[in-house]
Amino acid sequence: MKIDAYTRNKLIFVLIIIQPIIDLLTSFTSQFPISIGAFFRAFTMMVLFISLFVIFYRTDKKLLFFLSAAFLGIGISFFLNVFTKPNFIWFSEFNFYLKASYFIVIVFATIYVIQKKSLYKHDLYKATTIASFIVGLSYWLAIITNTSMDSYRYYTSGHSGWFFSANELSVIILILFGILSINLMYNKQLSSWIAYLLLLSMIPMIGTKTAFLGGLILISMLIIYHLWRLKLQIWKDIHASALFVILILFFCLIPYTPMGTNTQPGYGLPEDQLEIDTTEEKATSTKTALFFHKVLSSRDIFFVEIKADYMEANTFRKLFGLGYAGDYQKEPKLVEMDFFDLFFSFGVVASSFILLPIIILGKQLLLSFALTVEHLFLFVIIGLSLGIAFLAGHVLFAPSVISYLAIPLLLLGVDEYDYTETSKLHNSCL
Repeated sequence: MKIDAYTRNKLIFVLIIIQPIIDLLTSFTSQFPISIGAFFRAFTMMVLFISLFVIFYRTDKKLLFFLSAAFLGIGISFFLNVFTKPNFIWFSEFNFYLKASYFIVIVFATIYVIQKKSLYKHDLYKATTIASFIVGLSYWLAIITNTSMDSYRYYTSGHSGWFFSANELSVIILILFGILSINLMYNKQLSSWIAYLLLLSMIPMIGTKTAFLGGLILISMLIIYHLWRLKLQIWKDIHASALFVILILFFCLIPYTPMGTNTQPGYGLPEDQLEIDTTEEKATSTKTALFFHKVLSSRDIFFVEIKADYMEANTFRKLFGLGYAGDYQKEPKLVEMDFFDLFFSFGVVASSFILLPIIILGKQLLLSFALTVEHLFLFVIIGLSLGIAFLAGHVLFAPSVISYLAIPLLLLGVDEYDYTETSKLHNSCL
């Protein structure tokens, strides 16, 4: 079946808008055997995989080979661990392999859509604005009604609204906030301002380091852009002046938010970790260790444990991975640093097959790069997301996050921002 450009654009438009709805339904049905989000994204992955396989078989044998190789690596890793892993929790392991498969399908789908060059940025920015409204309004409704979930179980403060994972929500907010920052440069309609303010107000309320630090980087870039554009004379532009007043108010209110509480010295650490040795040398060493321990949120401990499992594994498992969370004895726990989790879970060979489409996509985006403010912002958004994937995880193996990350990737692959363009589409077909 052939899909024309108009239908393709509308499908992507709808998929972007329903992402926050799926995330909310996932949270509300998390106690079910299979949540609505897990079912929907598994179904989406299956449809996309079949479609891509057929399309690549007909039009691009090279991409078909890379798609097949990636899934072959995942399949070998899965069956190898079924028969050789000391403890194998079927539900957890299968769920993890499904998430890795979803990541691969989204990457290949992004490669294909960029190749077609039939998207309109106006539609992508409009869909992102609508999705941001849903995220922001539902978040504040949860806080106002006192039904918001806490971002952390212990010690630190923060709210994740009705969203199940504060870590995933943090990355989603960064992606949407960065895109809205670009949109606000060109489209100064009231809807753009409200969507931007909703997400801006969420950044210090979630309470996570990723949302706050990433948000500060994006805010700093926007400030620098306006100062450079107006040659420091911000009073000559009413929109820039309003933005600076809002940002000053934002920074003044941070001490009264969960992020302000979490950044207080000693806050967020158990009492036994605050008992520091009195000698100067030991005190400095202990403080440094506690600093990195807090920044990495105990990920260093899980890294050492899974690395030991990998070093003790046989050759085949070193080539195709240890599966989900290494050779766990009781409760499985990932490092939550995505690239390390990718390597330890899939080994040298399988992880190489999985990374190949990322290299193809990266080359594709570099060829379309132009030295513009918009492209610079989009690259920073992607860079921040990959940096979070490396340090804090919850990106590559989080279907909700990788779905949103596809948006700036698609934006980089189409023409430069033009808000005046119409939605009239070319009748290009597969």
